[in-house]
Amino acid sequence: MDLTTFTDLFVGSPYKPLNRHRKTVLEALGLLNRQLQSQLSVPSKWQGRPQWLAEFSGLIEKHERAVMVCLYQPSLTAQPKDRILTMLQTQSNLAHLIGRLAERFSYRPMQLTPDMKNTLILLCQNFGKAVYQLRQGIIELDSLKTGLKKPHGQSMTEIHEKLIDCIDAIKGNGQALREQAFLQEKSVSQLDIAILLLTLDDMEDLALWMKTMVIQMQPK
Repeated sequence: MDLTTFTDLFVGSPYKPLNRHRKTVLEALGLLNRQLQSQLSVPSKWQGRPQWLAEFSGLIEKHERAVMVCLYQPSLTAQPKDRILTMLQTQSNLAHLIGRLAERFSYRPMQLTPDMKNTLILLCQNFGKAVYQLRQGIIELDSLKTGLKKPHGQSMTEIHEKLIDCIDAIKGNGQALREQAFLQEKSVSQLDIAILLLTLDDMEDLALWMKTMVIQMQPK
């Protein structure tokens, strides 16, 4: 067996496609946030189903397959398969929720009472802050350098705490919206209430998976 044949038996690190998968998820998360903010602007800029959503699912699946191919092929070094699979599952859960929310936001805008819309705006502002904190956390992790672990750890702790604050605020806004929806259900269509409640559940789950991503990516 010559050297070329030998090296062909070994594929690259699964971290490369895993990072591409994560980058795609983060880009979609930013697009989802932009989609939501545009709907709540005055006047509303609702434009229906976003173009990026048509390619998102296929691209995510492509990256997932690439990770699995690398993970289960012969390797010159030991691969922490459980850790990689856990991270991939978290990112895939995020991708699933992003796609589902983007689809739901592509429906007609919800017709809510003024105070409900104000609470929804607050929730979306906190959601935007959570997205920012997640992206900052990923930037910090990607810029980890040898010898800088202590300040890096301090910075990540701050980002994690800020992300938790955003998630707590999202939960509080969500609870307030649920209470408003039930108190004012005669002023809002049942369809809009149903869409709102599903949206709140998904946004809260999405925020929790964002926190999980930051935790799992921290150096062991």
